[in-house]
Amino acid sequence: MEYNFILGIFGEGRVGKTCIVKRFLGEGFDEKEESSSDADKVEKTIDIGKDVVNLEIYDLPGQESFHSFATNYIKGLNGVILVYDIVTKYSFEKIDFWFKQMQENLDKNIPILLMANKCDLEEQRVITKEEGEKLAKEKNMMFYECSAKNGENVQCAIEELAKKLLKAQQQSTKKEPEKQEDKKQEIKKKKKCYLF
Repeated sequence: MEYNFILGIFGEGRVGKTCIVKRFLGEGFDEKEESSSDADKVEKTIDIGKDVVNLEIYDLPGQESFHSFATNYIKGLNGVILVYDIVTKYSFEKIDFWFKQMQENLDKNIPILLMANKCDLEEQRVITKEEGEKLAKEKNMMFYECSAKNGENVQCAIEELAKKLLKAQQQSTKKEPEKQEDKKQEIKKKKKCYLF
């Protein structure tokens, strides 16, 4: 089967969102990558078991001036990636803001992946892994520490999000025939009530 999902990646400027996306696409890492000043859309197809999953990913600017602009892209997303970096406390503190935007504009069951980027800069770390895990657990988010620079956990984290989306979609599709059958049974029961 083939499935299509739309993802959005959010977080403050300079946390490495674009670098994460490019690493996921297999484009490597650029130290001089400029901060996004517009919404970029990329696509990638991955195989999950016997299924083909087409991912459409929107990379949104994180600068303060783009916050209201970014919320225009939230509605219609199937999954969300929130990013902070382990060397900037402010980027971690702002995850609450981004999470709130998702809660206000999306279904509460939409899966959210929290990615802590720049784990290659261990000597500069100011946010512990435990802090990230605690925040993710409190808000029911998936969690991975990653490095867009060396590729650590980038691929597997986004693929795990895709797997979660796929599983939810398949369960939803499976329930549809059951609902249809329940409706048929309900109609039959009602018809019987009017037989004399």
